[in-house]
Amino acid sequence: MYQVTGSKELASGVRVREMTRLTYDPQDALAWAIEHRLALILDSKTFDQLARVTALPFVTYWREPQATLSPCFPGQPASTHCPLECAAEHTRLQRYGANTATGVLKVQ
Repeated sequence: MYQVTGSKELASGVRVREMTRLTYDPQDALAWAIEHRLALILDSKTFDQLARVTALPFVTYWREPQATLSPCFPGQPASTHCPLECAAEHTRLQRYGANTATGVLKVQ
């Protein structure tokens, strides 16, 4: 009905909303963005992956030691909560900065 009459009111409480959609070649858009120095955002996740396998002179590389906590019971799924007897150990480890959900303790 909208296409025939152009009326955006189809029925009581029902309207047609016109949305502006865009189609463009990503390479053309990137070339334009570089030329105009606009709309440029670093994809940090992808860049980090590339920087790990490519030596880049402006990136500082270092190794940070991390201690990992083993689950209360070997083979227990990560989403399973440890039984009460592990609670005291978790509390003690949390005092030292351990994230017991991820099992990561930053070593200083």
